Amino acid sequence: MLQEQLQNLPDEPGVYYFRDQHDTILYIGKAKSLKHRVNSYFQAGAQHSSKIFELVKQVRDVQWETTGTELSALLLESKEIKHHQPRYN
Repeated sequence: MLQEQLQNLPDEPGVYYFRDQHDTILYIGKAKSLKHRVNSYFQAGAQHSSKIFELVKQVRDVQWETTGTELSALLLESKEIKHHQPRYN
């Protein structure tokens, strides 16, 4: 299911949400291109910090919202992080 979601990501600015098996939001991020940014986490051989490595192992669902502009993505990300306070942010 995750692979299918990754393939369907748009090449547009927006905010993405990584969720675990319990539907808990683990991380909220912003991107100029959702497709490129989110897929970068799941590339074979990607060099991540131990924190990001642990995050990626727990991701079971990716949700996103396109925003039209990078500025809108930045503002929405900030608001969502304050509201949800995800573990990995």
